[in-house]
Amino acid sequence: MSSLRRRTHDICISYAPDEAGDVREALADALRAHGISVWPDGIWARAASSVGAMLALVSDEALGSTRFRDEIDEALRVLPAADVVPVATGPLDVERLPRWLATRQWPHLRGADQADDVAERLRPLLTARLGIAEREPVIGGDPPARVPLAGAGDYLGELRARRTGLTWIVGEPGVGKTMLAREYVSRVRDEMELGTWIHGGASAEPTGGRWLVVVDGLDEMPDERLLGGSRRVVVTSRRLPDPVLLHEYDCSMMVVGPLPADALASYLDTVALPPAERQAVESAARSGEVVSRLVARLVGDEDRLRAFTSELADPSATGSILDRALLAVSRQLSESERHRLRVLAFCADLLPHLHDELSSRLVAWGVCVDRENGTEFADRAVVESLRGGASRQVIEDAVAYVTARLPEPEDGEGFLPGVVELLEYAESAELAIWLAAVWLSRGEPARAAPYCAQAEELADQGEQRIRVMNLRSAIVSAQGRVEEALSVERGTALFAAEALGAEHPLAIASTANVATSLRALGQVAEAVTAMRDVVARSEATLPPRHPDLVAAYGNLAVCLRDVGHLDEALTVLRTAIERSEDEHARRWLEQILAASLSDAGRHDEAETVLRQDDQPTARANLAVVLARQGRLDEAISLQATVVADRTVAGGPDSPATVAANDVYTTLRDAASRQHAVSVRIESAVDVGIERDGDTVTLSVDPDKGERLTASLTTEPAARAHVGRFAGGRLRLKGVAENLRYVLRLLSPDDEGSTRTVGDWAGGLVVVRGTTEVAEPLVVISDPDGRTVTVTRTAAAVSGLGIGDRLLVVELPIRTAAGHRLLAPLRWNHLTDRCEATVRLVDADRVDGDECLDLRRAGDLNAAAVDESVGRALGETVDAWVRLAGDPELPPGTATVLRRHTEEEPR
Repeated sequence: MSSLRRRTHDICISYAPDEAGDVREALADALRAHGISVWPDGIWARAASSVGAMLALVSDEALGSTRFRDEIDEALRVLPAADVVPVATGPLDVERLPRWLATRQWPHLRGADQADDVAERLRPLLTARLGIAEREPVIGGDPPARVPLAGAGDYLGELRARRTGLTWIVGEPGVGKTMLAREYVSRVRDEMELGTWIHGGASAEPTGGRWLVVVDGLDEMPDERLLGGSRRVVVTSRRLPDPVLLHEYDCSMMVVGPLPADALASYLDTVALPPAERQAVESAARSGEVVSRLVARLVGDEDRLRAFTSELADPSATGSILDRALLAVSRQLSESERHRLRVLAFCADLLPHLHDELSSRLVAWGVCVDRENGTEFADRAVVESLRGGASRQVIEDAVAYVTARLPEPEDGEGFLPGVVELLEYAESAELAIWLAAVWLSRGEPARAAPYCAQAEELADQGEQRIRVMNLRSAIVSAQGRVEEALSVERGTALFAAEALGAEHPLAIASTANVATSLRALGQVAEAVTAMRDVVARSEATLPPRHPDLVAAYGNLAVCLRDVGHLDEALTVLRTAIERSEDEHARRWLEQILAASLSDAGRHDEAETVLRQDDQPTARANLAVVLARQGRLDEAISLQATVVADRTVAGGPDSPATVAANDVYTTLRDAASRQHAVSVRIESAVDVGIERDGDTVTLSVDPDKGERLTASLTTEPAARAHVGRFAGGRLRLKGVAENLRYVLRLLSPDDEGSTRTVGDWAGGLVVVRGTTEVAEPLVVISDPDGRTVTVTRTAAAVSGLGIGDRLLVVELPIRTAAGHRLLAPLRWNHLTDRCEATVRLVDADRVDGDECLDLRRAGDLNAAAVDESVGRALGETVDAWVRLAGDPELPPGTATVLRRHTEEEPR
């Protein structure tokens, strides 16, 4: 229970350093206007014992601040959770929210100009939580219910600027006059002692004091007894009042929406215009909605109206009525503002996102309108008129204006149409680069490629050129052409070093891209060398805690893990984590650290690291670590929460959800196989047996078992797992549930199996309930856990690491000619494994007592290659084609292989 505290202020507004300072002050002022006191400096340590609630201005950047997170934690220890109220001032990643925020709702405060609206939304919540007796306006009569309004800020500001007198709100039916008046009553409740709402021509007796009267739907002058003194009267009407009364009383007028023609005529009666000018403005108002709206905004400002009508009536003026109307409006702007108006015309589809300071004036004049999604030009005709005759400088300035305001590509969907249109007017490499990056971030490299090609034509020969080259390599890599991407990246790295110097950040980043592609191609030793170079150059040029240096450490650790240098990888990772100041980067590094610890068999330490993070990725990785320890029930339960979170965030068909479901299914399958295995041992050597999931580990005396082969065969003989001992131990994977096995140990002198594929095929077994599942005939393992699965028609290799990418597997299958089948390995990015598949025939012999071996190109026999190439299936065919160019091939083997691959369709 929290201690009692004396409240001197109602709230404290907490925000991250250098983040949201301007909007904080604007929000504080708006809340004070509503009678809610705000702690002056926003520092929670000073305010904690003296306020009743906290407003937390949150965004991804703010949540990355340690001080800000500490303030939130302290506030949650002192206050009920409901009294810590979030307000979003920037983007928020819903998958990375802290627990206190994950189930909350919040208003968005995107700029200081929205502070009043946000304060109005927060007011009921804060007054209820703080126990403030809010004074609702006392309104006699029958006012309508209050509803939220958008785009009413300028109107409300004009209404509140007058404390007494009469204001007419004039407009056609349905434009929102009544709702505007109702909102005004609520906003000034603390400034008036009494309010009265009168419908139509009804009457009311005035009282003393500050009295607000709203007459809704009146098309004539209100009761004169309501006027004068300190009273404030607002009238909504479809037409303007008698022009004579406008001058007799303290009146103002506000036009909402297009001005009716008869109302315009009445107003023009009060303005001494020459007949030609009056005729010109009436004709303009009838020429279309756009010009009518422009005219409507000029009513009430005689100086601007006279300038407008003078422009329209000028016999020497050229262009359409709209052109001349816009010219008249633009004369109210400074020269620089007129230039920016034309610039904005070329950004028309982007205007709702740009929040230009000129927008409010353009709305007031009818050139623009406020929509729910932001400010837009009133009509496409306005845009085309402003674009007409624009200079090249205007277009170049439009490009510069937009480029400086473009969001990150992954957040750029709303900007796409506007940027595409602007690119049609301007040849801009920057816009083309951004468009290509947007499509690439959305997983559509084919749509990114044309913009990348356009950027290549327009780019300069400096940094821009290098960015385009890096973009092109990313596109071709995303299309699966990794070798082509590597070639581009090598050229980019060389060009960047020559053009900018080897220590330039772009040159270093280009080398890092080379390392990434090398790793994807399985050339991990070269990838490690490249990443060591990146780290060395980064250390020489960047501060120790620079995020690029931290990222380089992380990528080096990934490469070191690939080649099995786990101790060095762990050292590098701990250095990176210690230096990282970014929460997202630290989480990424910790995931790699946990995976490396688990690879090293230090599962307990990996679990400790992963339990510090409750994000879905960390939980998924933790499920894998738990499964490796045999804790499948815990792993399944945890992975189920990952699937649920991924489904909520991206839907059931998103890639993240599908991947999470695949892992969940794998874990469930593993659990279903985790039963006792019946094994009858036929061996004179003592054998130890351990089971972990579907893996059986055999152990013998190393001195006696070094040359032994183990054969674990089902009874009846329909399935076999075979492998050689190494160091007295052997792991056999994929051992099925609920089957009886016979274990035999064979010496090199024993006769091997002579069963053919056709012999084995007769013994397919059923292993799950009543469902007939054709299990593999033979699963043959080696000491490193690699397996080859033999079925009636094919043999498939799996479980090989990326380091085996350049090797050829020799399968335990002998053909009728006596050769063992060969297959080069190819990296599969989906399974993260090296694989190979060959076609079998019934006459092939399954050497069930032998193991698969790995060969280099220089060790291949020409006769075996000759027979094996024709048996290749799927991507193994492509692997043979690639191997044909290996310089290590013996001449005879190379000749045979080239003859075959030249005949193979690519």
